[in-house]
Amino acid sequence: RDNVTLILDDGEEATQYAENSNGIRFLKRGDELQMEVPLVPYNALGSPEDEYAALLTDREGGEVRLFAVDKVYHGKYFAFIVDGDSMDDGTRKSFARGDCVLVRELDRDDWRPHLHLKDWPYWVVAWSNCVRLKEIIRQEGDIITLHSLNPSPEYTDFTLDLNQVFRLFNVVQVQPMVRVWK
Repeated sequence: RDNVTLILDDGEEATQYAENSNGIRFLKRGDELQMEVPLVPYNALGSPEDEYAALLTDREGGEVRLFAVDKVYHGKYFAFIVDGDSMDDGTRKSFARGDCVLVRELDRDDWRPHLHLKDWPYWVVAWSNCVRLKEIIRQEGDIITLHSLNPSPEYTDFTLDLNQVFRLFNVVQVQPMVRVWK
């Protein structure tokens, strides 16, 4: 499928440059390399594990997002739209409602002996019927401590056993929501 010319939503032409073994396409737009990843629909974020797994595997025809990258990356990548304000503390490191995060899924074997929290502090964690964007501030064996950036009292830190987690994604890039100033 290399050298296929695509017309993107903004009317600009792009050429398929590469595709990784997980079906993630890389496009060239002029001198810029972009990664095309499936957008996980927000309404799936509260779905049970079996429904959620189907959304991540059946990606044909779904919405996608483009992220500027510096090279072809391997791995399974997805995009999530941020909702809620638990990760918004009003600073530049915040995640605001409407931002889009590019995440890379980690295989369960890569969760232990420890996650690389200094390199990747922010995570999308899926367990039970919850999928949340949080900062993981500590890992002690199989127990992780999840933290919200918003200091409001309803967003207290909590712990979670990795044995309850069925998907784990580290945040690798954020596309801020387009903001219009009037």
